[in-house]
Amino acid sequence: MVNGAYVGVNIQPELTKSVYQRLTTTTGIRTFKPVTGRYDAIVYLEGLTPEKISSFVVNNLRAIRGVTATETFWVLPTTITKR
Repeated sequence: MVNGAYVGVNIQPELTKSVYQRLTTTTGIRTFKPVTGRYDAIVYLEGLTPEKISSFVVNNLRAIRGVTATETFWVLPTTITKR
């Protein structure tokens, strides 16, 4: 069962500061980190069903003025055994 996702967020450059402020105060975002590379920020959503995560991304993240694109990476259940 999926219970979390990382979301890469692209931001319109001149609105970066206001988007960062919104991401840090948006309820439902467990972690927010500005990053370099393909995305301008990565957010982590936890404890939600895939349907609720999808809805959150569409209705909350993409609704923020200055967010130009998102890409969702589902956290899959895994078991890792260290030897």
